[in-house]
Formats: sequence, C-alpha cells, structure tokens
Amino acid sequence: MDIPTTSGASEDRVICGKGMSSNTQALDLRRSISRTLTASGYVVTRGYRHPSHVTIDCERSDTFGCRLAYLVAVTDHECLPARQVAELRRRCEADGRLLVVVSREGTANQLALREFLDRLGGDVPKWRALTEEFHDHLLRAARNDLPDGESGPAWRLLEELVSDGLEFALGRRARRLGGRSPGARVPDTLVVSPDERLYLLDSKAAASPFDVNWSSLRSLGEYVHQQRERQRGSIALDGALIVSSNFAQDAPSLTKVALEFSAQHRVMLSFLSAETLSRIVSTIRNNVDVRNALQWRKIFRGGLVDFAIFEQELQGLRSQRVER
Repeated sequence: MDIPTTSGASEDRVICGKGMSSNTQALDLRRSISRTLTASGYVVTRGYRHPSHVTIDCERSDTFGCRLAYLVAVTDHECLPARQVAELRRRCEADGRLLVVVSREGTANQLALREFLDRLGGDVPKWRALTEEFHDHLLRAARNDLPDGESGPAWRLLEELVSDGLEFALGRRARRLGGRSPGARVPDTLVVSPDERLYLLDSKAAASPFDVNWSSLRSLGEYVHQQRERQRGSIALDGALIVSSNFAQDAPSLTKVALEFSAQHRVMLSFLSAETLSRIVSTIRNNVDVRNALQWRKIFRGGLVDFAIFEQELQGLRSQRVER
C-alpha cells in the first residue's frame, strides 16, 4: 500500500498549532505510527520528536523492487504550518525522499490522521506480543484454559494471541477472519511474510495434544481452496499453519502428513506449537532489526516447526549481515 505524498501550501489558510501536546503524547504518537507502518510492510529506519511534530523515516519496495524512501511528518494539532512543511520538503529533496504530512484535521495537502491510519489498514495501538503476560496467556489458551482476567472462550483468545504473535514476528499485519465472522467457513487468520508469501492459520485450543488426522484437516483443505480463489491475482497462498498446545504425532509422522497434504492441496502444511511460537516471538524481540530479512519459508517448510531451524536461519543471517 503506497502512502500518498503532499505538495503545495494551501494549509496557510488554516490556523495551526504551535507545538505537540506533551512529550509523552509525542512519544506515544511516534511509536503508534511506527508500529502501524511496520505492520503495513514499511521498514522504519529512524524517528525523531520535534517541538511541533514527529518525523519518521521509512522505506518500502514497490512492485518492481525499486526502493521508495519516505519521510512521514505527523502532528496532533490541526495542521503543520506551511513554513515547516517547506523545510521538510527541502530535506526530502536533499535526501531523495517522498514527503507525507499528517495532521489531526488535515488540509488540502495534508492527510487527516484518521485517513492516514485507515489507508494503512487501521491503527496498531500496541504489540500485545510484547506484554509480560503474552507467554503465559498463549500457552494456557492453547490448552483450552482461559487465563484469569480474560473473558470469552479460550479458543477465541488463542486465535487473537496467535495472530498477535505472528503479526509481531513477521512485522506484517495479520488479517483476522475466524473469530470475527462467527459461523462463516473461513480460516482464523491470514498473514503475509516480509518476502511476500501468504500463510493461512488455523488455531486449535486443546487440553491434550492435538490429534492430526484427515478428518481434522478436511476443513483446512476447504480453506486452502477457498483462499486460492480469493487471492487470485494478488499474493499467492504459499502455506498453511496449524497452531496448538502440542501434537499427538511425532515429527516424522507430521512430516508425512504435510507431504500428503501438499500433494493434495498444493501448499505446504506446518505445525507450530504454542511454546515454539512464544520462543520465536521472544527471540525476535531482541532481533527486531533483522526480522524483515528472515526467510520464513525455510522455517515454515512443512511438518513440525523446529525452533532450532529458526535459530539456524537467524544466526546465518546475523553472520552475513552488513550493518548500516
């Protein structure tokens, strides 16, 4: 999704605020915008707080692989004064960046904050996967045990936590379908990896290890065929993941099931335990700068997802990466 750029100076006609509301609000705004850009596929490289606004440097590759660099300037006042916009435009011209100006109300040449967030698919107010209770809540919900302080069925909470975890790990927005469409024959979640591969997620809350059999995979096969049609002309469906507390079958048996599923449905099926997902999220927290370069297809390669394979991919990436 491309961010529209701004030009002109018709905001002169609007009385604009002189400064951000407070240091805390400025920091919260910058973090919120950065999370939302990241979840929408932009790589955020720097962020600054100024007296009247915050600026965020980010970039993204277009359809042809060309790098597009942006400077996003955001204020929580009605608009950003024309002289400051002109200064930002000069900086962008010098740095080869496209300028996007966002203000609370918007003008002819500035996006309103709500419109900006809507164009990116909505605000990402926080990474729930980074909260202290994420690990415990994920493991308990996967065992079909509702954590204290939570409401609703455990399976729905599991869907949300799995989506939150993979959304953070992959740095891409997860499209939640199942729990938000009761009774509909749709998968729980769709998520796109940084290397533009679409994965279909099916969460299984189970007190005992989940028994993978063809009866339990029938609906997943239907979802795969459904999404292959739905995504025609867009990002092709590359894999399916089942997430649960654990699995009744051992790794070789799950690999055999995955190969048979792939032969029948033409996508690779991977099995991800809640514990492994939690460990991946925890590790990404300390390696967030390289998550966009991870080759997730090697990790979700079919069969039981092995944390050791994830670590191997991460270490290989670190050993070859050239820091900026």
